[in-house]
Amino acid sequence: MLKAAIVLILLATVLATYLTDSFIAPPIGAALLFGVLLAGWLYNRGDSRANRRRSEEATRHQREERARGDK
Repeated sequence: MLKAAIVLILLATVLATYLTDSFIAPPIGAALLFGVLLAGWLYNRGDSRANRRRSEEATRHQREERARGDK
């Protein structure tokens, strides 16, 4: 999905460059690039939260197993 968004942004930037005045195209391209970067950051942020949650659950599970094994 992210790759498709990047391709669409690149195509939109190229079209903006050819179809609009050169004074207008750079801000449009910059805004589109910012949107893709923001979307990627939000996507990765969600993944890192899920990984952290899984890691905490695994650590808790290991501690519980060790506590049961010590008795």
